[in-house]
Amino acid sequence: MPQITRQSAEIICKKLGAVFIQASRNSDHDIYGVYFEDRLVGKVGISRSPRKDKGHGHIPRDLFVRSRFAWEIASCKWYLEDYLRERGLIASPPEAPELSEPKAVAELPDSTQESE
Repeated sequence: MPQITRQSAEIICKKLGAVFIQASRNSDHDIYGVYFEDRLVGKVGISRSPRKDKGHGHIPRDLFVRSRFAWEIASCKWYLEDYLRERGLIASPPEAPELSEPKAVAELPDSTQESE
């Protein structure tokens, strides 16, 4: 699995609708927050380093998800709703019931026969 880079971190922030929270002179990262129902549910720290290939391996921990899931957000497989579902903040959609073979319809009386 490829590492999460600064560019990947920016994509994750955009897809999760993260908003800028803070930047301080003492920190090497700008902090973005992911909110759900006015509650902070995750943070993403993006390095201010000019090196775009610098690793951001802390992002899965910041978002409380598996590394693969975080990487898949960046690679366009998952979106905010999927992230919230992964965190257990929204319910998964109900699974569709399995479709069974249609049952044979009882034959209808032939309408061409005349009634007596």
